[in-house]
Amino acid sequence: MSNCQSALSVRSLMMVGQVIRSGARKTFMAIAENKLARIEVRTTPSTKALPEQAAVSSGKTVTEFLLDAGIDAAENALADRRVFRLDEQR
Repeated sequence: MSNCQSALSVRSLMMVGQVIRSGARKTFMAIAENKLARIEVRTTPSTKALPEQAAVSSGKTVTEFLLDAGIDAAENALADRRVFRLDEQR
């Protein structure tokens, strides 16, 4: 392994360690995978301003904020279709 690759590996591990300590599971997944896909959304300037303000107040980039919120919403929507609770009579 070259010095450049070694330095990159150490840096990557440091980033992963920081993410694990912070408990940011989704950010860890983003570091571990190559980011090749894009999501584009068209909206009005006033609608765009709301997630921008929320991202700033959360200390995240707009991309991080929207991905976290979108992934949470998608997981919840899919969980409603995968988890079935039955009462004791069934």
